Order: sequence, then C-alpha cells, then structure tokens
Amino acid sequence: MKMKYSKEFKEQAIKLSDEIGVKQACAQLGLVYSTLADWRKSYNRERILKEKPLENAPLTEREKKLMKENAGNSGRQTTSSGIFSSHAL
Repeated sequence: MKMKYSKEFKEQAIKLSDEIGVKQACAQLGLVYSTLADWRKSYNRERILKEKPLENAPLTEREKKLMKENAGNSGRQTTSSGIFSSHAL
C-alpha cells in the first residue's frame, strides 16, 4: 500500500536529510531511500524554478557589461592555438 505524506512531513524530512544525510534520515524516519531522494529532487527542481529570473526582468550591471563585450566580439574571428591549430600534427 502506498503511503501518503503531508507536505510538512516531506519538508521536515528534506531538512533532516540536509543535516544528517539521506541514508540516516531514511533510517530515522522509516522511509525508503528512493522516496526521500525523489522528494529532494522535486523540492530542488521547484526551488530552482521559483528562483529563475523572468525573461523581462531588468539586467544586472554585470549582464549589461557581458552583453556589451559579446556584441563587440561578434564580428571577430578568433584563431585557434595549441593542439587544435592548423600547425599541429
């Protein structure tokens, strides 16, 4: 029978696993390793998506500087050196 766990329980289990490790948290809570690992993966994915900046968000100063540098380099061709150069064997 598949167990249902509350969101709060899952969050506490994830926090505990951050502190003592996934294996130990599973042993302490009576969970199967893959269950807690899946919760952690889902939690991290959701967190990353929430933190992802919006496409229309204003650029940081660093981003503006990098865009200027990239725009200045767009017409230039660079030559390779080292083992990938045309002079290599």
